[in-house]
Amino acid sequence: MWTMVKFEYRKLWNRVSLVAVTVMCIISTFHTFVYLNMNGQWKAISTDGQIVSGLSAYRVLRDASKDIEGVIDDAYLQKLKEQYENSIDKQYLDEHRGFLGTGGMTKYMYPNYFINYAYYSYYMSNGNDKMGLEYDFLDSEKDFYQKYREAVKEQLMYENQYVGPMKFTESQIEVLDQKITGIDTPVNVAYCQGISNFMNWYDIEYPLFFVVYAFALSCVYAKDSPSGINELTLSSAEGRKKDFRARWIAGNLFAVSTYLLFVSVLLIEHGAVATFGGFGASAQTYWFSCIFNISIGAGMIFKI
Repeated sequence: MWTMVKFEYRKLWNRVSLVAVTVMCIISTFHTFVYLNMNGQWKAISTDGQIVSGLSAYRVLRDASKDIEGVIDDAYLQKLKEQYENSIDKQYLDEHRGFLGTGGMTKYMYPNYFINYAYYSYYMSNGNDKMGLEYDFLDSEKDFYQKYREAVKEQLMYENQYVGPMKFTESQIEVLDQKITGIDTPVNVAYCQGISNFMNWYDIEYPLFFVVYAFALSCVYAKDSPSGINELTLSSAEGRKKDFRARWIAGNLFAVSTYLLFVSVLLIEHGAVATFGGFGASAQTYWFSCIFNISIGAGMIFKI
């Protein structure tokens, strides 16, 4: 049986499938390096206040973000407020209101967006107007995380209004409250732009799979020749059923192989451009309403 599977799997790696897979990799690479290198589109503020554009912006952002990495506790909140208020970044954002809305990046995105979510909840978006830290609940760690948990529940309850007839029951709301209360705090924040880029590109380019499969797997159960199933298949001792089962297994193995190739290409591309720093940062600093105590890196693995 496995000899037949091996034979059918080798048949799938024909000229058509090789071209389809190669084109998929080329499109993915071209999309990543050309789009992220667009002059003026992606830019970051360095530690000395310089604006760096293109692929270099991500390494500049990673180096600058070392100042904001840490655990968001009382000491962190007070230090962040003072540091941001006197920063070159805030001055630049005040003078260039469209910066974050047009591919601009600053190290303060990571903690400030997370903090602003506690205030805006489901109204949260990116941009300069969601970077301020002038909130009374930042006077203490306890008040901040209480406000954050309220924002998480507010968003999840709001979203539940639009899922059709399956509204939360009272018992489910109680479980939700327990989950939200159980979120590990204080959270850990860090630079995670490479992981963010990977997950965004994963969503955008995932449909490329279906193009590859359409070309490569369409021949799995096709006729072996213009006259139909060939005589070797018809005269085999095991019959056609076993041969077709082998093709089914080979098709699935091919799908897994090309999927792993697709993911590997994305990992190499975005690891080379922006690195995968922040793998251990709390998932809540990226998915603000996440109720699971996992890291951003673990979330990326689950997504894959």
